[in-house]
Formats: sequence, structure tokens, C-alpha cells
Amino acid sequence: MNTQAKAQPQKNSSLYLRTLYTRLLGQNSGNWSILLISGGVGLLMAMPAVYIIIKAIGANPAVWAKLFSSSIPTLLLSTIGLTVSVTALAILIAVPAAWLVTMTDLPGRKTWQWLFAVPLAVPPYIGSFAYITLLGPRGIVQQKLSALLGLAPHQLNIPSIYSFGGVLIIMSLFTYPYIFLLTSASLRSQNQSLIDAAKASGMRMKRIILRVILPLVRPAIAAGSLLVALYVLSDFGAISLMRYPTFTSAIYQQLTGRYDLAAAASLSSVLMILTVIVIWFESRSRNKAKYYQTTGSYRPPEILRLGKWRPLALAFILIVFTAALILPLGILIYWAFLGLNESALNLDFWQYAINSITTSGIAATAGVFLALPVVYLATRHKSLVSRFLLRISYAGYALPGVIVGLGMVFVFNASIPLLYGTVFVLILGYVVRFLPQSLQSEESALAAISPNIEEAAKNFGYSTHGVLRRVTVPLILPAMAASWSLIFISSMKELAATLLLRPAGYDTLAVRVWTDASEGFYTAAAPPALLLVLVSTIPLAIITRRAQISGRRRRLGEIENVGSTT
Repeated sequence: MNTQAKAQPQKNSSLYLRTLYTRLLGQNSGNWSILLISGGVGLLMAMPAVYIIIKAIGANPAVWAKLFSSSIPTLLLSTIGLTVSVTALAILIAVPAAWLVTMTDLPGRKTWQWLFAVPLAVPPYIGSFAYITLLGPRGIVQQKLSALLGLAPHQLNIPSIYSFGGVLIIMSLFTYPYIFLLTSASLRSQNQSLIDAAKASGMRMKRIILRVILPLVRPAIAAGSLLVALYVLSDFGAISLMRYPTFTSAIYQQLTGRYDLAAAASLSSVLMILTVIVIWFESRSRNKAKYYQTTGSYRPPEILRLGKWRPLALAFILIVFTAALILPLGILIYWAFLGLNESALNLDFWQYAINSITTSGIAATAGVFLALPVVYLATRHKSLVSRFLLRISYAGYALPGVIVGLGMVFVFNASIPLLYGTVFVLILGYVVRFLPQSLQSEESALAAISPNIEEAAKNFGYSTHGVLRRVTVPLILPAMAASWSLIFISSMKELAATLLLRPAGYDTLAVRVWTDASEGFYTAAAPPALLLVLVSTIPLAIITRRAQISGRRRRLGEIENVGSTT
């Protein structure tokens, strides 16, 4: 009797430990190599942020006092003001445009659905460079007006592009596609039955838009606005070229100009807090306002006739498209043509291109394969640890490039100084910055594959690594290829992390565009800028193509579900 009484607590304790073990590591937790690799990836992704937080907390109180008395209040006002203003203006551009090209009989609306997203291929720092050469103090407009009016350039009373208004317009022109793409996709999936029901209840079209359609597309608008806000918070190239003070430019100045690591870390921690607040605010607002399409009969939305408003709507589309793409591309082509006459495509240019392609290609390959064990563990062996590692690995999504670069400087300068200032650290910085792009793509692809296929392969004697190599990877290869191209192009365009992590004298196309544009060598900056824009159309084509395919599949699925219920 006493033996049974003693055995019962031991049995309960053993059961509790097994349950805890399963919750932490999952049912099939024997794949220690995958777990260790995933843990290493999570540690790599968390290191920059953790080091910056440690440095900021350990900074001398005098540093914080000086920053709060001189820099932080001004930077908060300028950064928050610019972020809110750009997001608002991007919404005012993107939402009406998405409505016009999706829901109305705008001439060429199907072509506009793609063309209006193309400005996303122009990095804002390249767009800033183009507009500075057009409207700046020594720009084309000022020179032409001076010659036409017979006045000296300083006698022309032209509003300066180096102002809040100039930064606001340029940043909005090159970030609105984030909202446009998501909003137009949401509008295409709207159900005409809901609109008909609203009409039957006596609602006018204006009220239907405000009370029915807008609430349903609000999550898409919020998601796009989050992307715009995060981009503005993290941007360095356009902000620095436009000479507008924000946290990113101040951090770079503290690190490179004054080499004040404590001040740079302190400012970075404030920027990280701002980024987390933006993500939290968007998530909270989205959770508070949830709307669902509950009707069982799906019909695609009918096309509305613009009537007398058609010329005005077309004029709006043409003005935005011209300002966001035609003008910048035309200016780049103009300066690139002049650069060709000045032998801008010399050996140095091709060396910059090789440097960009090499580092970006290695980073893309590493990112694709490092994401695989993390995604596989989180999808196939769900547990607290696997979910935690997946969330940690998404950290780079919310970290600006200047913070990733600064964090890597802290890590390698303090821990592995032999590697500091090498191409290896630069590539690692790209991986940390853009790994989430691969995680997102591979996670969705792996979730669409039935685990039964992998279990069947295991029954034939394949190990977990064999299943991954022979079954899983071939099935998600299209998603991995898409991820590779996205990381490759993002790394090609990355500026802030490259400036902080590149070896001495190791220039990329993005660095040369920024450096030459800053120094006024427009003919030297234009060819690499034009090349980056042309290469950047590749991920845009992938994104729009995948959006069209997923949209068609979703609509077909809804129609099939409706057919099965009738």
C-alpha cells in the first residue's frame, strides 16, 4: 500500500515533466540538429537589438541627459511628424487610386493596376536624387529658368526642396504603392451581394462606401500604412540626401562623425521603441475593428461608371504616375546619357556592380537556407520553443538598417574583432535585415503542403534530413526562388547597413549612388541608380504575379464553396 502511494506521486511527476517537455519542444523533438540551427538563427537575429539595448542601458547618465536636452525632443517631433504625414498622404494617394483602377470604368484600368505599383521599384533615395537634380539649387529647373529670365540663380524665389514639404512629397510618392497593392487586392475580393443588400436597404452609394466597403478594406489599408510608417522610420538614404533630421541620420552622424557609440546606441534604443509602438498601435487598431463577409453567395464587384468624372479621375492617375515614375526615370536617363559621354561606365562602375551582385547573392542564398530549419521546426514540430524562435527570427523586419548595422558593429567589434570590417559581416548584416522575407514566403509554402507526404517518405526509410532534402525542398522550391530574388534585390538596394558594415574602400551600387549624389556628381550617380531601378522591377513582378494568382485562387475557392452549398 505504501509502495503504491509512493509510486503515484512519482508517476504524476513523470507525466508532468513529459507534458512540459512536449509543450516546450514538441512531439517530435529528437531533431536536435534542426533545433540547434534554428536556435543559432534566432540568436543571430536577436543579437543586434540585444547589444544595442545593453549599450543604451549601460550608457552614462550624462549622455542621456545631454541627448534629452539637445537632440531627442527635436528628433521625436521631426520623425513622428514626418512618419504620420507621409502615411496620411500615401493613404490619400493610394486608396482613391486603388478604388479607381479596381472598381470603376477608368480607361486602361487593368494596365493601371500594374503600372501604379511600379514606383515601388524606385528606392526613395534614388527618387530623392532625381528630384534634387530637377528642383534643387543647381537643378535643371533653376538653370533653365535663370537662362530664360536672365536672372542669377539666387534671384529666383523657388521653394526649397530641402524642406519638410519636399521630404513629405517625395517619400509619399515612392511609398504609396505599399498601400495601393494591398487595398486594390482587398477591393477585388469584395462581394457584390453585400453592396446589393445595402442598396436594397435604401443606402446611397456614398454611404455604402463609408459604411460597407471601407470597413472591409480597412485591415488592408492599415497593413499597408504599417509598411509605409516602418519604412519612413527606417529610411536613411532619402532623409540624408534631403537634409532632414530624423533618428536614422542622427544615429549615423553620431557613429561616423563623432564616433560616439553610447549616444548612437541611446538614440537607436529610442528608435526601436518608436518602431515597437507603431507595430503595437496598428495591431491594436486592427483587432478593435474586425469586419467579416458572412453572406453565402459570392459575386465579384460590379464596375461603376464614372460618367462626367472620368476625365478628372484619369487626370489624377496621370499626375501621380508622372510624378512617381515618369519624371524620375526621365531624369535618370538624362543624367545617365550624359554620364556615358563622360565614360561613367568605367572599370570602377563594373567593380561596384560585381561587389553588389556578389554580396547580395551570397546573402540571399544564406537567407533562404537559414530560414528553412526555423520554418520547418515551427510548422512541423509546433511548440513554445519553435514559435519563440520563429518570432525572434522576424526581428529584422522591424529593425531599421542603421540599427542592424550598428548592432553588428557592437557585436563584432567587442566579441570577434578579427571579422570586424570584413565582407563576411556585411553579408551577415544583409541576412539579419532581410531573412524575414524568406521566412514569410517559406512558411506559407510549407503550410500548404500536407505533413502526410513527409510521413509517407519517412515510412520508406528516409531520415528527417533526407525528407527535407528529397521531398520538402523540391515542393517549396518556387517559394524559395521567390524569397531568393526578394532578398537579393533588397540587399542590392540596402544603403544604411552597407555604409556601416562595408570594408574600407568596398563600394556597392547603392553606396556610389548616395555618395556621388551627395557630392553633386550626378552623371556618375545616374548609371548605377538606373541599374538598381531596372533590377528592382524583378521582385515587383514576382509580388504582383503572386498576388494575382492568390487572388484568383481565393475567388475560385469562394465560388466553389458557394456552389457546394446551393
